[in-house]
Amino acid sequence: MSDFTLINYLFWPILATLLVAIVGAAVTLAVSATGHKKAAKFLKIIVGVLLLLGIIATVVCMSLYYKNEIEPSGDYEGINTVAMAVIAVILFAVIIVFYFFLGKKHNDYNDTRTIAYGAISLALSYALSYAALFKMPQGGTITFVSLLPLMIYSYMFGIRRGLILGFIYGILQAIQDPWIIHPIQFLLDYPLAFAMIGVAGVFKEIGLFKKVPILAFVLGGILAVVLRYLSHVGSGIFAFGMYAEEGYTAVAWGFLYNTFAFADGAIAIALGSLLFASRSFVTQVLDKAAEGKVGRKKGVQIEDEPEEIEDNNSKDYETKVVEDENVKESESVEDKDTTAED
Repeated sequence: MSDFTLINYLFWPILATLLVAIVGAAVTLAVSATGHKKAAKFLKIIVGVLLLLGIIATVVCMSLYYKNEIEPSGDYEGINTVAMAVIAVILFAVIIVFYFFLGKKHNDYNDTRTIAYGAISLALSYALSYAALFKMPQGGTITFVSLLPLMIYSYMFGIRRGLILGFIYGILQAIQDPWIIHPIQFLLDYPLAFAMIGVAGVFKEIGLFKKVPILAFVLGGILAVVLRYLSHVGSGIFAFGMYAEEGYTAVAWGFLYNTFAFADGAIAIALGSLLFASRSFVTQVLDKAAEGKVGRKKGVQIEDEPEEIEDNNSKDYETKVVEDENVKESESVEDKDTTAED
């Protein structure tokens, strides 16, 4: 199996899908900046449809690649497609729960700002992914904080946008260091696995974690890394079980081999916790996120406005009461003077 064959089957459809996402986001950003909301919304629909078609085309190409190149070679016997499909469906269900139920509190942000910050975070993560500290023999890399920009972005703008950005980052990783033998294995090791990094901001708006940002970030990061690990494990057991070292079952080796995900995530969480320990950094993060926060009805900024309005109303009421009392005292004095004259 030559590199040319791999490129023909997989590289171009993945690259085309990625370009649709990047160019579509850039055009939508430019149109949103001009204030044409209806046009921007229409563009989002168009880009979404094109992305869906690109993903379908990519999966079809991967299926052909598996059928025509991988299966006849006999190099990957024992791939359990059904088991991988079940795991993929479960992980998709987890993403849906996070997106539609746990992510609804984080949906009141200006799209122009979040797209811009998302592009920066994606570029930073992709660049840092080249700083590989260790590469695993059957795919997988321990990098220098490549996941940190994605985690901070999720904390700033919510898990909905974090999930989407992680999904796109996973496709980028498939282009950078492809180890693909099956369409479902591709989903488990790339888009689904890295989409899970987007849940890192889930604890930001929950209870006492609002007052302890570093704890919210660390717990969210740990949850994200665990979910990514489980996605890799599903692929490792049912797609790469034949590579298990002597003395290990496919299950045991799958759990052991993919612990690299914990090391990769731990580096990002460790440095991120140092950043979130700084009050000035947390203030900057919250301020930048708040700048893009808009009201649900009128699209106006809502940073601390309700409290300010309430305070102003209270002050106006107190001032009015004092003025009324002064008027009454003045009228009382005038009545006394009139009585004295009579």
